[in-house]
Amino acid sequence: MRLLYIEDNERLAKNTAASLQRNDFVVDCVSNGADAMHAARSYVYDAIVLDLGLPDIDGMDLLDQLR
Repeated sequence: MRLLYIEDNERLAKNTAASLQRNDFVVDCVSNGADAMHAARSYVYDAIVLDLGLPDIDGMDLLDQLR
């Protein structure tokens, strides 16, 4: 399963991604809305884990755009 993990807290993103990878997930991590939009347009993900408090866009607004 391939996940897009959108999280601006570097430490949290690193630890969570490592845990997911140990459980056989493929994880692409990005830290802002612009990179998230680019990634989502470039690949079809099975799931997206989205931080609602991103530095450049509100997570709910990003969710609306991703839909």
